[in-house]
Amino acid sequence: MAKEKSFPFLAPLVVVIVLIILGISLFFAFQKSKDFSLNQNKNPNQDNNQQTACTEEAKICPDGSAVGRTGANCEFAECPTIENKEKLCTDSGGKTTNIDCYCPGTQDFYNTCAIGGCSCTPDPTFKRQIKTCDCGQDNCFDGSKCVKITNN
Repeated sequence: MAKEKSFPFLAPLVVVIVLIILGISLFFAFQKSKDFSLNQNKNPNQDNNQQTACTEEAKICPDGSAVGRTGANCEFAECPTIENKEKLCTDSGGKTTNIDCYCPGTQDFYNTCAIGGCSCTPDPTFKRQIKTCDCGQDNCFDGSKCVKITNN
């Protein structure tokens, strides 16, 4: 009886080689699909003035107001300045006035629509004059314009 040659390592070796080839094939297929996807998003005829959708984040400004992202690069809008808020007040029908304020954290042109916008435990040592927007009876200044007070 002839003795058959046995190659016990051959089957696992073939499996390993097939798995390596399969892995390499999948890697290149993935790279090709990724390149295709990136190229699909690039449009050489795209208009640079096309509007961009920005995330809906808000930046809280030193005066307590908030600004969102805007423009082609989705950068935060500039925080309003005192001069800007003064113009916003008068352009929306309000008038600039000075009031005594006893709250250390309250800034010029605070949101008079917010409940307790200028409320704190009054401390006479913090008394100072601040600018505010007087929008008239039944109106308040929301930090950017005079609006009608609504009772919800």
